[in-house]
Amino acid sequence: MERSNLTDHTRRQIRQALEQGFQPAPWLRRQVIQGVRLEQARAQRKEGTHMDTINWTGQKRISRPLVVTAAAVAAAIVAVLLLATRTAPPAVSQASPTVAYLNAAHQGWDSWYRLYNFADSQCSNTVAGMPLASQCRADTIQLKAETQAFLDRLDAVAVPAQLRDRHQTLKQGLRDIEPLLDQRIAALDSGNLQALDAANLAVFRQEVHGIHLAIMSIDCWPKAAEVKRTEDGGSLGCVQN
Repeated sequence: MERSNLTDHTRRQIRQALEQGFQPAPWLRRQVIQGVRLEQARAQRKEGTHMDTINWTGQKRISRPLVVTAAAVAAAIVAVLLLATRTAPPAVSQASPTVAYLNAAHQGWDSWYRLYNFADSQCSNTVAGMPLASQCRADTIQLKAETQAFLDRLDAVAVPAQLRDRHQTLKQGLRDIEPLLDQRIAALDSGNLQALDAANLAVFRQEVHGIHLAIMSIDCWPKAAEVKRTEDGGSLGCVQN
């Protein structure tokens, strides 16, 4: 039997978070999301359907339309994790400027990434021939607004000295995706699916290498973050040496 990417170790961490009431580390939330995506991709391959094939060097090939997005499934799991934190005592003093910054960064990231996944699904399916252009456009406009909201959130909190360079990298990544979102909207308005496909790919690359990698590098400090190639495509993680 094929082993699930959502490892037993990760499952134990989720159970401990629920049973003990501790807030999961930000990387655990993303590991859950990535695990759900990979599990769903395997399940759909067994049923004769395919999700987007992602090459983490920056290429994305649209296969058959997605009916259910991994983001929706992952959001349900993350919601359960977050529910356990509402009454949990903080592990460290909330007066810490580092904690305040990390809270702001991850609240902004969680909101932004949720909208990114919704827009990515609608726009990828539009290229694949589904009548979702209006949803793609609306979600992209909402994502652009959320990008500015994320930047505003980052500007409103003091940045710890050790994270200043990584903070600036994250902000630049967010700024750089805004014109790419405009290109997606322009492609939609022109009705050019080839241009939309190219715009989707550009947005995807910037999300991975410009934003996701930046937020992961903040988690990994003082280590760096990297895109790791795996047999399933790739993942983000901390440099181990």
